[in-house]
Amino acid sequence: MKELDKQILSSVQKVFPVYKRPFKLLGNNFGLTESEMIEKFKYFTNEIKIIRSITPVFNPSKLGYKSVLVALHLNEEQITHIPEKINNFSPVSHNYQRDDYYNIWFTYTSNQNDNYEFLINTFCKENNINEHLFLPSIQVFNREVIFNLANEKLDKLPDILNSNNESIYELDDLDKKIIIELQNNLPLISQPYKSVAEKIGIKEPDLIYKIKKYLEYKVINRYCVSVNHLKTPFKYNALVTWNTERALIKNISKLFISFDFVSHCYERILLPQWPYNLYTMVHSTSEDNLTSNINQMIKASNITSYKVLKTIHELKKKRVKYLLT
Repeated sequence: MKELDKQILSSVQKVFPVYKRPFKLLGNNFGLTESEMIEKFKYFTNEIKIIRSITPVFNPSKLGYKSVLVALHLNEEQITHIPEKINNFSPVSHNYQRDDYYNIWFTYTSNQNDNYEFLINTFCKENNINEHLFLPSIQVFNREVIFNLANEKLDKLPDILNSNNESIYELDDLDKKIIIELQNNLPLISQPYKSVAEKIGIKEPDLIYKIKKYLEYKVINRYCVSVNHLKTPFKYNALVTWNTERALIKNISKLFISFDFVSHCYERILLPQWPYNLYTMVHSTSEDNLTSNINQMIKASNITSYKVLKTIHELKKKRVKYLLT
């Protein structure tokens, strides 16, 4: 991949312009014409398929949704077919096989009125799954996934999920129509927001104003490009869970997210059979570097109780589809 392509992809993972002609603005930043930038994005999306989507990252709680991490223990026979059944659930956005006794890990995001425990318990009972964990989050410290392809220093995003504008943003019918439409991939044309606005039945400036308002109120955490990490050098990752004193969690989380190779960082509930309360995703370009990165975290934090769960297979990864009524 050309160095310029790496620079573009690294930049737009952080933020994609909410602007009348975003590809023109990006072209100006990288010395390309608008047409050349659009062609770049078509190449990234349709040919090498490194771009998964250009859509907002929504804040689930602002939309009346809740998310839980679920872990299952499957035996050798179950693991041949159960993961596909899990993938068929629309509320499941991410699903991974990991090298642990609890070998299937997925996120389930649903309307706050849904009884996810009942639904998942029923699924487990019907499929003879005897051991599973429910791990709802208590605090979210970071949910920034940026694969730095250009090997340049990228500033970490602000602590977006803890510096949220906590003001209530009441969603009306128009807001719901906009949010539903924004979940579709942005068209790769000169004025993509105009095309989206026409589908909704509003004017382009009104849509751009609304998106910026959603960003201000943290209905949207950020508008950005999602990259397929399997198409990048960052093919190796692990979920690392830690047991630390609750009073230290905020300081430890700040330490962890200061590392460029750490994306997600959550506090989750403690369970007797799973005594870990801080969760981090760690990424790298090789197995050796992944181990080295985790060792840096261990040394810096002085935490002695932790669990490393390396990813064996990515079974499903997509952005959550919010169905607002």
